[in-house]
Amino acid sequence: MCGFVGMLNFDETPIDIGILSKMTEIQKHRGPDDEGRTAFSLKDGTFKHVPRNCREGKLPFSGGLGFNRLSILDLSSMGSQPMVSSSQKAIIAFNGEIYNAFELRPELEQKGYVFNSNTDTEVILNLFDAYGFEGMLSRLNGMFAICIVDLNVKRIFLARDRLGIKPLYISRVGKTLLFSSEVKSFLHHPSFGLELDSNSLDEYLTFRYCSGSNHLLSNVEQVKPGCWLSISSLSDQRLASYWEIPDMPFPKKENSLENSIQNAEIHLERSVQSQLLSDAKLGCQLSGGIDSSLINFLASRNTNDNLDAFSVTFKDPAYSEKQWIDSAAERSNITSHCFELDAEYFAKNISRASWHLDQPLNHPNSLGLMFLAENACSHVKVLLSGEGADESLGGYARYYYAKARPFTSPFVNSLNRIFPDKMSKLTRRLGGSSDKVENFLMSSSFLDSRFVENLRLDYDYESVLERRRTLFMEGNSHDHLANCLKYDMRTYLVDLLIRQDKMTMASSVENRVPFLDHNWIEFVRNEIPISHLVRVCSTLNPKNAVNRGTKVVLKKMARKYFDENFVFRRKAGFAIPMKQFFKQSLFREQVEDTILPGIASRELLNHKYINRLWSNLDSISNFELEALWGALSVEFWIQSFKVN
Repeated sequence: MCGFVGMLNFDETPIDIGILSKMTEIQKHRGPDDEGRTAFSLKDGTFKHVPRNCREGKLPFSGGLGFNRLSILDLSSMGSQPMVSSSQKAIIAFNGEIYNAFELRPELEQKGYVFNSNTDTEVILNLFDAYGFEGMLSRLNGMFAICIVDLNVKRIFLARDRLGIKPLYISRVGKTLLFSSEVKSFLHHPSFGLELDSNSLDEYLTFRYCSGSNHLLSNVEQVKPGCWLSISSLSDQRLASYWEIPDMPFPKKENSLENSIQNAEIHLERSVQSQLLSDAKLGCQLSGGIDSSLINFLASRNTNDNLDAFSVTFKDPAYSEKQWIDSAAERSNITSHCFELDAEYFAKNISRASWHLDQPLNHPNSLGLMFLAENACSHVKVLLSGEGADESLGGYARYYYAKARPFTSPFVNSLNRIFPDKMSKLTRRLGGSSDKVENFLMSSSFLDSRFVENLRLDYDYESVLERRRTLFMEGNSHDHLANCLKYDMRTYLVDLLIRQDKMTMASSVENRVPFLDHNWIEFVRNEIPISHLVRVCSTLNPKNAVNRGTKVVLKKMARKYFDENFVFRRKAGFAIPMKQFFKQSLFREQVEDTILPGIASRELLNHKYINRLWSNLDSISNFELEALWGALSVEFWIQSFKVN
């Protein structure tokens, strides 16, 4: 796990070492163990490693790479990057982990490749030499952002892993291409301008993240998961996809649920086993939910080491999962470390967390992840988490309602006409529209459009909806719910993964996600029937129906190791006591002294509405509280990033 930056001047202007150095240093938290910089020329096919003491001046090369290393595999200096191939014709900067690297190595050795290190980086380089960039990508199992400079064919290749676990951004400024693991690196290039994309702001306020290649900054693009770029000049830049989340086939013959559970456990355990690979100490995140609890259990079962688990709790028992954390830790035979998040930490670290995230703190509990990593980093360098299970296996209530909607919509429509004031929440869940795609899209939003309209007086709901509909319609499964899951994995999940990466890497901790091994995803999408993921239950208790009707396979698997109350309790998520935290004196001072005046002066958002919400904090609804947080978080980020 590391971070890299790069630049290429298409007009052959010599690179500025001072700029490259600052772009690299600003993300040193991603890799405090080592740093490297390499200048290169596509035109001449030459390169030069920049000496450590060289921090300024220009070199007669049009491109440069900067690298920050967090040593996980082969802790020696032989793992330093940028790394050059034995042919001296390829340079790599790589962030992530390749879990099957040492399974691929013997094949390369048989072809005559000699290895100087025990790193996955060198395996990638030799795979590239042996099979080309696409052939290399098809063989990799892991999480990664990769840059390879091919001096032989005079091209730069960039790629992001299949599910978007590792971030990768690009920016085209004039005749220069910039790319980086973090957006903040671009701030040190003089041609880069900080300008907000107002169209993306509408999408952000509705869903609390930007989808696809979009970013809140107008001149920043996210490389989409499963995609790679090939670049040689200003006019020769190609984008291609090398992997897609599979569409679920129409089942020829449905397997039994018991068979699905058995096969799922085999595949999940295999994923956990592969991700235990590390030369640095490894532990687990433990929220107390079944996803992270299963990962902890399987990890403990597959290692001889004594594992440590790390959790965040709250003083208020209404928000704390401490009892479930303790239960999971005891059942998994791991050492549990719990850290209590309070309002003071929240207030003191909002701006810092916004800066690390490269975007507004869409989820206030992101501060909990940063707090967890800060406390875990003195014990471990690597954490396994349960991220990705809900989106791939159908764990959210919105999936249950999408499944139930064909049966309920006629009744909801009738009741909505009779009791319009009392039906808004139920209508949002079960859908009052005949458009099932729009129903799902808006059920996955964080704010109802009427609240966004209050925040943004020129809000363009139709444009936001159309952008999301286009993404949704790329799913081609026979089943509507299967397309809902694919949409969430390509949108919402990607943003959650960015949050996991940035908040843990702020403390130089690597986060791994066994539920997002691409072999596991392919198994789930091709072998498990949709009815074994989400099923409509007949019960008089709607909450119990959702609990038992979502993530069916995983909950049945978990039931083998955890008791009934643990597995089928109501999903809690990772909520924080927002109203309590908002009342903390330092937080109130920041909001009233700088944030609210900033919102008023910028005129991006309706400051009168926001002021009214703030002034009536005790009486506003949860929806209004979410709207208030959305507005405040945008301004915190704008001020921390100094956005125009």
